[in-house]
Amino acid sequence: MKGTATLRRNFPTLSWLITAPFHWFGKSRRRIWGGVAVLLGMIAGPPLWWAIQLVGLPDIGEPFDVQEFRSLTIPDDRNAFVLYHQAAARFKPLEQSDQSQDRRVNVRAGWSKAAPEVRRWVEENREALALFRQAAERPDALEPPSASLSDSYFVRTAAPAPGQHLNMRVSLALFQEMALLEASRREEHGDMAGAWEWYRAVLRALHHLRRHATVARRMAAQRWHTELRGQMIPWIEDARTSPALLHRALEDVLACEALAPSDSYTLKAEYLNAEGFLAGRNGRHLIPPAWLRSLGSRRMVRSLGIILAPEQIRPIAAAWSTWRREPERSRRVIRLVTANWLAFYDLPPNQRPSPDIDAAPWELYAFGPSAPAKARALSPEALGRWLDTADYAQEILRLFMWRRLRIQEHVGHRELVIRLASELYRRDHGAEPPEPEALVGPYLKRLPPEIPEGE
Repeated sequence: MKGTATLRRNFPTLSWLITAPFHWFGKSRRRIWGGVAVLLGMIAGPPLWWAIQLVGLPDIGEPFDVQEFRSLTIPDDRNAFVLYHQAAARFKPLEQSDQSQDRRVNVRAGWSKAAPEVRRWVEENREALALFRQAAERPDALEPPSASLSDSYFVRTAAPAPGQHLNMRVSLALFQEMALLEASRREEHGDMAGAWEWYRAVLRALHHLRRHATVARRMAAQRWHTELRGQMIPWIEDARTSPALLHRALEDVLACEALAPSDSYTLKAEYLNAEGFLAGRNGRHLIPPAWLRSLGSRRMVRSLGIILAPEQIRPIAAAWSTWRREPERSRRVIRLVTANWLAFYDLPPNQRPSPDIDAAPWELYAFGPSAPAKARALSPEALGRWLDTADYAQEILRLFMWRRLRIQEHVGHRELVIRLASELYRRDHGAEPPEPEALVGPYLKRLPPEIPEGE
């Protein structure tokens, strides 16, 4: 018996092996409390980490007076949109045959080459076109924010039901097509002054559209400006267009500088649309992080041989958003960035600072003590680091960065000004100007800068 007991001590049983760690653990009070601390850390760690993730990221609230923005108005007798809406109410849609339903109106084809139903469509809208042209003469333009804000990349509206009006961006696009066709008709009949009146109406209307507008509206207006310049070149070069008429056209184009778009308004409008998007019922799960989207890309299939379907990505994105405190993280970042950018746009163009190079590509700016406190909540570098961690904010703010669009708007205006002035130079000298600076003096007081001031 004594040998058996000794053998058992030398060769422990399986149950003793299993419980041995607990025996060892229980022999030391320090080890017991250490284990309890580790267990509590495992339980409390994730919630604590979730709770402190946004420490150091202040919530400054609305970065501007939203109520004041929504109540912004201009007098009806100065507001072009009052008459644009009246014109839209009288608009008669184009009725096409079954064989031509898929054919788009080609404004560059000219009046003589337009389909009979297209020419009939223009004739049927004479009353609406007269109101459109009258509206284009108004000195300013502002739609109620409730109407203009709905025309954004953040908002997807359904097609209007029968009897309902199209949104103003679509309505003005249709009037633009009719006005350019009417200009072509006048030009074909030798009425160059009459043609310019319609070109001028389109020019002022597109400036009205982007005066107080979302990015989507400004992009639409820029496309129309490109179309207008393309159709105006033959009119400018036509010998029937007199120098006096060219001078008048140049003055009208330069006068449109008073209708330059408001970058501050655009930023505020897009901010409110982004806020509405983040507050929406499905906003929390609509933007998977970049690393998760890559798992559904073909490139990932080729490299790893796996791919996630949308129905698999959705729950993962939801869990990731909850863990990362989204969309609250991005909401705070967007408010800070908006305050930073508004402080930039509220300065005169010649006083705007250069972007902080360490915060690229988000064009964040450093301001002195005189800048609004909300813009100084974080340094550009610190805000840039928070932005790098905010998946929703990165996707949304990419729509806010319309620097390229601003440059395109400016370049298009400069091109039209120089083209008209160069034609006047050619008429007077029989040759093209040797350089743009030769136009200053007899034709222009100054050349429009190559890029907008403050860029």
